[in-house]
Amino acid sequence: LKAKMAYGSGIDLLFGAMARSAGYDARMALSGDRSEQIFNRQIANVALMLNSSSIAVKVGSEWKFFSPASEFAPFGMLTWHEEGQAALITDPKELIWQVIPMSESTKSVEKRTGTFKLLPDGTLVGEGRIEYSGHDGEEQKRWHREDTLQVRESEFRDLLKKMILGNIEFDSLTVENAKDVSKNLAVSFKIRVPGYAATTGKRIFLQPNVFERSSKPRFTATNRKYDVYFSYPFAEQDDITIQLPDGYALESPDAPAPLRDPQGISSHETEIRVTADKKTIIYKRKFSFGNGGFVRFPVAAYDPIKNLFEAFNKADVHQLTLKQNASAAK
Repeated sequence: LKAKMAYGSGIDLLFGAMARSAGYDARMALSGDRSEQIFNRQIANVALMLNSSSIAVKVGSEWKFFSPASEFAPFGMLTWHEEGQAALITDPKELIWQVIPMSESTKSVEKRTGTFKLLPDGTLVGEGRIEYSGHDGEEQKRWHREDTLQVRESEFRDLLKKMILGNIEFDSLTVENAKDVSKNLAVSFKIRVPGYAATTGKRIFLQPNVFERSSKPRFTATNRKYDVYFSYPFAEQDDITIQLPDGYALESPDAPAPLRDPQGISSHETEIRVTADKKTIIYKRKFSFGNGGFVRFPVAAYDPIKNLFEAFNKADVHQLTLKQNASAAK
């Protein structure tokens, strides 16, 4: 306490002691590390199976789990390595097993916004922002915690090149809140992308989801030997506006149909519309996966999962056709 520093376990124990002093029933909880292997209570090996800890606090009749030592995990969440597993809550007389809840997809959102303008030659210019919350933000902060500012910015430039096009020209790029535990990590940028849209004669073929411009289906193998396993439920939100070139109009603002599996594990919705003056496209997308805590699927479910993500990708790379007005063509 005097040094104001401790190992992670000490920080968690201090939190538990403070909770007890406030009148709560607080105890240490032992669980596994899901990034290494799935916990199995039939394997009686403490070091192998119970190699992660948190503090269980009884609130009313419900146990809630906390780990202030998990530096970048948002309040009310543990790291994804610990969520979704059975935890052993310490007790001198009985075994208390309690499943640590898995955070819903709405807690881990990659929110992407952009305001762009399309030029007649197919070049895209404008600015955008990507904000990471929940486990997405925690992962990004943990990955980049030791990076210099220059390295951090370089890696996000590379990421945007993979997402959009490799020939992006950056006017600016800023990474925000990389070490701020109370705020979401965010990347803001201004870009110019030559050849973003394909041009031919009097038409331009435009992909409105800028952030999925170069995306490919997630699963490509015909066969699979092992289970399909996602780290945690996640979501994505896109809110994009694209100003059309002078003299061009959208032929039809058609949008992909909503996609949803029968169990509600995933959801994909796209909205495409044009402003009243017909000069700007408004694109909105909402996607989530792992709803209800479903993140692991047996090999037998590979084909349905593969087909589902192929449908997601087809919707993400949906193209629109712009046609030059007769007056503009003259």
